[in-house]
Amino acid sequence: AASDVYKRQLFVNLILTHAERVITDVKNNQIPDQLLLMLLGTAGTGKTFTVRTAISELTKLVTLTNNVRLNPS
Repeated sequence: AASDVYKRQLFVNLILTHAERVITDVKNNQIPDQLLLMLLGTAGTGKTFTVRTAISELTKLVTLTNNVRLNPS
């Protein structure tokens, strides 16, 4: 549905905007702010998958951009 496409695009935009801020902070030797999100859904809707994928992609992006390795806790 169009609503789902919009929601996905909004999520991607949030993640990419945060990634840009993280990269800028790392380049400036500053500690990046946390991205706090609340993902809601019943069991099996992909919440854990979404979070793991976002962390993985952010880590790859920051590593490639800055040659810095982040270790998410």
